[in-house]
Amino acid sequence: MTNRDLPPLIEFKNISLMRGERLCLKNINLVINQRQSLAILGPNGAGKSSLIKTITRELYPIFDPLGSSLRILGRGNWDVFELRSQLGIVSAEVLRQDISQTCQEAVLSGYFGSPYLRDAGLISPKMKTYAQDMMNLLEIDHLAERLTDEISSGEARRVVIARALVNNPQSLLLDEPTTNLDMKSAHQLRQLLSKISNLGTQIILVTHNLTDIIPEINRVVMLKDGSIFRDGAKIEIMTETNFSELFGFEVNLLNKAGFYYLY
Repeated sequence: MTNRDLPPLIEFKNISLMRGERLCLKNINLVINQRQSLAILGPNGAGKSSLIKTITRELYPIFDPLGSSLRILGRGNWDVFELRSQLGIVSAEVLRQDISQTCQEAVLSGYFGSPYLRDAGLISPKMKTYAQDMMNLLEIDHLAERLTDEISSGEARRVVIARALVNNPQSLLLDEPTTNLDMKSAHQLRQLLSKISNLGTQIILVTHNLTDIIPEINRVVMLKDGSIFRDGAKIEIMTETNFSELFGFEVNLLNKAGFYYLY
């Protein structure tokens, strides 16, 4: 089956969103196809987090009776447990600091979508083995018995990604994955995302940081003031003119080995 035969992974049709008295998404029309890795890029306040929260059902958009919809894999309604096997959500907010648990328990809790592992008796040997494989993939197997409040921010981010991967989703949706990470940790995380992408998992990256856009991403959607500003192939969208307009200052870009930098 080719990509054209598959329903879109996510499809926004005429979607707007109010948060309080502010219109933070304005008539969004966006199709994210399966197997296509892309980045959603924009400055703070552009509407990126609001867009994610409509997908995760944390926020509910305004539906125009004349024709608007939000569909995932062609469906408007999803059981959240079923959805985990299709779309893994990665957010820094997942690991709650008020819960004392080991990193292995945090990863295993991903099977149930809970902030902590409520009942270890529900974990089968197969589930535990696969979770260990994901921790190996993210290079955090040595942290299995460490408490999550005793590890670094970079290590915690890897735990959250492993937690999403235990359900073997076809796609990962990452919300600002390198926020608050130092340069080394951010670089290492980007390398791991490239590794995950090359193993066949679709990457959907939401960020304000252009250096997060790994070489495997081939499409970029720019958000500005709650609307889609640019959308297209990465090589066409990642230009100094577009970035200067998007962020509101003169931007000079350097493309080195598929990564983009400001200079």
